[in-house]
Amino acid sequence: GTWLVFNPGVDTALYFDHFVPFSLSDLFIPFASTFHPVTLGGVSFGSLYVAFGVIALYLTVTIVTVSLIWTERKTVWWKLTHPMSYFVMACVFLHTLTLGTDFKDGIFRYVWIGLGVMLLGATLIRAWRANTL
Repeated sequence: GTWLVFNPGVDTALYFDHFVPFSLSDLFIPFASTFHPVTLGGVSFGSLYVAFGVIALYLTVTIVTVSLIWTERKTVWWKLTHPMSYFVMACVFLHTLTLGTDFKDGIFRYVWIGLGVMLLGATLIRAWRANTL
C-alpha cells in the first residue's frame, strides 16, 4: 500500500526530469522506453529493466485492489492474485538494482543485494514450510 503512495511521485519526477527524458508512454507502457536497452544472446529486449518497473506497478495495483475488495467475499480471486506478489518482488528488486542511481555501486548496492538474498531465503523457507516447494 505504501508503495502506491510513493510511486506516483517517482513517475511524476521522472516525467519532468530533463536529465533523463521519459514520456508518459515510457512510464506506463512496458518495453516502450529506450532507456538502458538490454540485449541477451543477440536478442534485443528493449528497456527490460524499465519494463520490470511498469509491470510491477500494474501487478501491485491488481494485488492491492483484489486484496481490499474481494478478500472476504471471493477468496478464489485472492488466492489467484497473491502469488503474483512474489513476481512483483523480483521485478522491483531487478528494476532497482539495475536502474537505481543510489544502487550503481557502494554500500547501498550491497545492502540491497543482502536484503534481496534474505527475502529470497525467507520466501524459500515459507514455501518449504507450506509444502509447496
